[in-house]
Amino acid sequence: MTRQDAERFITDRLRALYGFALRRCRSLQDAQDLSQEIALRALQAFTAHNAVADPERLFWTVAHNALANYYRDHARAALGVPLDALGDLPAEADDAEDRLDREAQTRRLRREIAYLSETQRAIVVAYYFEHRKQSEIARALGLPAGTVKWHLFEARRELQKGMETMRETTELQFHPIRFAFVGTNGSAGERGENGQFFRTALSQNIAYATWREAKTARELADALGVSPVYVESEADFLAEYGFLLKTGGRYRCNILLGEPTAELVRLHDAMYDRAASLLAPAFFDALSADGVWNDPDIWGGATGPLTLTADPPRDRNFILWSLIPYVAARCGDTDASAEDAVSFAEAATIRPDGARNICQVSVIAPDVPTPRYFDQMQKAWCGPFWTKRGALTLWQIDHSLSGRRIGPQSAQEAAHDLMLLENWRAGTLSPESASELALRGYLRLCGDPAGQSKATPACVWLHGARVHERLLAIGARVRDAHRGTLEALKAPYVRAVMADTPAHLRTMQAYCLQFLFRSDGWFLLWLLQKLTESGCLMPPEEAARRAMTRVILEE
Repeated sequence: MTRQDAERFITDRLRALYGFALRRCRSLQDAQDLSQEIALRALQAFTAHNAVADPERLFWTVAHNALANYYRDHARAALGVPLDALGDLPAEADDAEDRLDREAQTRRLRREIAYLSETQRAIVVAYYFEHRKQSEIARALGLPAGTVKWHLFEARRELQKGMETMRETTELQFHPIRFAFVGTNGSAGERGENGQFFRTALSQNIAYATWREAKTARELADALGVSPVYVESEADFLAEYGFLLKTGGRYRCNILLGEPTAELVRLHDAMYDRAASLLAPAFFDALSADGVWNDPDIWGGATGPLTLTADPPRDRNFILWSLIPYVAARCGDTDASAEDAVSFAEAATIRPDGARNICQVSVIAPDVPTPRYFDQMQKAWCGPFWTKRGALTLWQIDHSLSGRRIGPQSAQEAAHDLMLLENWRAGTLSPESASELALRGYLRLCGDPAGQSKATPACVWLHGARVHERLLAIGARVRDAHRGTLEALKAPYVRAVMADTPAHLRTMQAYCLQFLFRSDGWFLLWLLQKLTESGCLMPPEEAARRAMTRVILEE
């Protein structure tokens, strides 16, 4: 475009250009200066090219770029207008592009104010929006007046820098992850199981974003596309309860987060399939052949009609539903006492609500096959769960056939149930409490119109140390026969998991991996699935399901 054509083109638009600048500048002088600058830059742009395909588009692009520079150079002027008012400034009907540009600048300014520290946010809002004096702000915040002045200077500098910065976009902004599973390895506190702390997408994605690398609140906000105000509040809450560690203003994950690859899923399923194929029939045969299921110190396990004068015969199938997972989980406890073993005290987190546990979560990527039995694990499986009161210990798991018994209130409910069972053993249980225990699958009751009554255990009850030691000895023989094979099976999986675990969480991970093929929820699930699929264990009667896979140990 020739200089003469360019000057004519710009002259025809000077009135519209001045209106564009006048609506956006803080003063008439600024509008005149900005209009002149835009006209000069447009002339330079037009004459720099022999041919301009779209002169109108180029002209207004130059205008918007010059306006952006004006905003960056006058951040304080923008702050002098309330944010809501910025979004409501009038615009001509045919000036939709200008209105969108102004709204975008307003959104960016709001965002950048949110990126300030908590103290600077408070000072900026009080000074620019509430029009309070610096001395008044200093008294309200308990700060020296000089400190308030310094914060205002730093805030203006940070806002200007932020307005000039294109913040990084990450995958989590558009495709946030979702925890497929949240587990509590240890005791829950007053606030309940760990899943209660990760009920929102924000809390889950904060933990995920800090799994491999510590991040500041600002970096988290950029990664998640969320205001730093909300990120900082949620991250501090998670740090307060030990799910994050905060050091020097940076947060890092303090939970075990599993995000398996296709190869890790393959290793996982192959390992558990082989281990369960070896041990499921071995435990079943050993416990059946020994006859321990009929030991007189194993109470309960009868599923037929109960009368005042006779007990129904024992149901071996029902008893083995409880004994097999219990023995499989408990008979290897001594393995973790080796010199190189990690103790629970080394690995667990002590939380302010009294919880003492390890939080374990899993994320399953859409393009990764889910582990076998994952739906069962997620929807209808939990355990092992145990709690102790006095001489009684409750141990149980949940299977899809037993219904869901273990939940956020299970620890409190179990303590209450054990107290009532202590009363039953002492002969002081009220009829109302006996009915409650029967309803919850602990006791079986019968009575007659004359007022005579009888109560016996509905679940499997191990009376005394002798029968308990007998059971664990049977399990130990089974495990010892396959020890070498089991160690070889888990070695590749352990190496892969540890290699994928951040350094600061390897002690925690090592503790959990010690219990593979023992009190390991995945292993017990595979074990029972193998036994039901092979027909060794049959589904119990409907009336007995509340009591199955539950063991009471009385010392």
